[in-house]
Amino acid sequence: MNRIFLFIILASVIVLHSCRKDNDPKVETSYDNGVFITNEGSSTGMGTGTISFYDNAKNRIIDTVYQLENQDEELGQRLSSMALIDDRIYALVNDPPRIIIINKEDFKKIGFIEGLDLPRHILQVSDTKAYVSQWGEDGYTGSIKVIDIPTSSIIKTISTAGGPEKMIKSGNTIYVANSGGYGLDSVVTAISVLTDEVVNTIEVGIAPNSLVSDQTGSIWVLSQGLDDWQVPTGENDRQGSLSKITGNQVVWSKQVTKGARNLTINNDKNRLYFTMNNWIYDHGINDDAISLVPYIERACNGLAFDPDTGNLWAVDATSFQFFGELLIFDTDGKLIEDHQLGVAPNGIYFQ
Repeated sequence: MNRIFLFIILASVIVLHSCRKDNDPKVETSYDNGVFITNEGSSTGMGTGTISFYDNAKNRIIDTVYQLENQDEELGQRLSSMALIDDRIYALVNDPPRIIIINKEDFKKIGFIEGLDLPRHILQVSDTKAYVSQWGEDGYTGSIKVIDIPTSSIIKTISTAGGPEKMIKSGNTIYVANSGGYGLDSVVTAISVLTDEVVNTIEVGIAPNSLVSDQTGSIWVLSQGLDDWQVPTGENDRQGSLSKITGNQVVWSKQVTKGARNLTINNDKNRLYFTMNNWIYDHGINDDAISLVPYIERACNGLAFDPDTGNLWAVDATSFQFFGELLIFDTDGKLIEDHQLGVAPNGIYFQ
């Protein structure tokens, strides 16, 4: 009886050890074959931002990969976004304000870029330069920091309108959506990559937050409008808008519900997707009217298309206090996978 009991215990230990080893993120994990997801961290300012990794080989999520590979070192509070440039990852953190440079192969920290104030997004604009949008120390004085990639140093500051957010490159021009930061703004700033100077300012809707380029080269801008929560009657609310820019001119614009965000475009670059009224909506680039019928009735706060499969990936931050979710939809909008993420996921980054 004792021998049987001991055999059961030994077998259980072996099974548990095998399970733990198989689930150990550091076992047989290649960061070259998967998708990164940024998690902002708690909206209360407690805790730290994290990066999750979706392992394509095993269809699983590995959470807190930066901490796992850097002796539990924290990224910092409010991780706003990241980008992959060459063989490095650039993670933008608000507190302390800096960019953490990470080796993509093993996820080890390489160093920092400091001298920033409330950084939001980074975009590689040439072989040697990247632009970083930032709100400024006061949250109102927006600017673009020009980064020299080889030396990881700031070489210039370009003033913009308030609250610069996402950027997109079209030819030698960078278009920047200016949401207003802690204030309110309604313009897209156009900057020449050749001179690092502002060449145009384009008026769009209130609080533009995201933008994409379609198959014709036109720029689409989503503005979220104003939700004045301080006025219970809602009399100061302003609706958002979806605008199309061609040749630095707004050639088409339609109203959308206030709070619209997360504009993205499919792989064929002919259909737009965004969040509004807590659901996901779509819009063909040649359609005149905006459909009020949701494409997917699911709340989320980040969208991206898988460049290989065409599947739509979404992240849901739920309450911004607890674990969020990764949702993967097939090309028909059917949910085919869901995974738990870190606190307040806000971005999806394919390689």
